[in-house]
Amino acid sequence: MRIKIAAYIAFALISLVSLINGFQLPTPWARVVSSVPLIVVALFAVFDNWAWRWGPIAKVAQRPVLHGTWHGHLRSTWSPDGSKPTDNRYEAFIIVTQSFTTIQVVQITKESKSRSVIADIVKNGPDDFSIFYHYGNTPRIEVREESPIHMGGASFEVFDVNPKRFEGEYWTSRKSGGSMSFKRISNKRIGNFADGKELLEELKND
Repeated sequence: MRIKIAAYIAFALISLVSLINGFQLPTPWARVVSSVPLIVVALFAVFDNWAWRWGPIAKVAQRPVLHGTWHGHLRSTWSPDGSKPTDNRYEAFIIVTQSFTTIQVVQITKESKSRSVIADIVKNGPDDFSIFYHYGNTPRIEVREESPIHMGGASFEVFDVNPKRFEGEYWTSRKSGGSMSFKRISNKRIGNFADGKELLEELKND
């Protein structure tokens, strides 16, 4: 929606420039006015990608800053044979890639990786937010017979625009679900489980 609004503003300004140029303004003024759409788009790009996270701006923007790597655990009801699992706690990392208008969530465990297909942030009140996303999970090929590829959904809540931790729950197309608990460990993003473990070791040694 915000992208559409920005596009509407840009096109409106372009139309205005065309109209003004129709009155044959002096060349210097025409150049200044014609540069306005470009300036608006550039300012929006800076805000969308970076500026909205900065200090007081984040507070005013009322968008939680989740970008980076989170470490935690999942508790799952899944069992290949349908019995109640005896050991259902799994270490995991969540990597969030975020701008003001978009968010992507990737979850990595030792055995699989999930990528969000669609994600959204809902504002419940001042500094109070819910995050919902739909994902596809691809287990490593060596465990795929017992843990097939599947789809799922997840939700969690955060309080404050710069949260340090969150708890939530998830559910899957293979009729399982569970809870999750994560803590922010870095603004950097990782690409796999081994990278996450190395990052934890670096933080431990600092």
